[in-house]
Amino acid sequence: MPEFRLDAPARRTPPGEQRIGRPRLLCPAEPDMLHRLVGEEGVSVTEAARRPKVDCSIAYAVLAARSAAD
Repeated sequence: MPEFRLDAPARRTPPGEQRIGRPRLLCPAEPDMLHRLVGEEGVSVTEAARRPKVDCSIAYAVLAARSAAD
């Protein structure tokens, strides 16, 4: 029975579907990378968030906090 319970979430989420749960946090270097991509290179926030595989809402929050601190 324990094997079934460990395998159940993988079967409920089909390949390519969005995972349910808390978005991934950023490591210490990733906010700098997001700021550089959006500010200096002109990449959209959505595309910049895809590179470290974080949610767009986290990217917007990190960039807003950084611009408020500047």
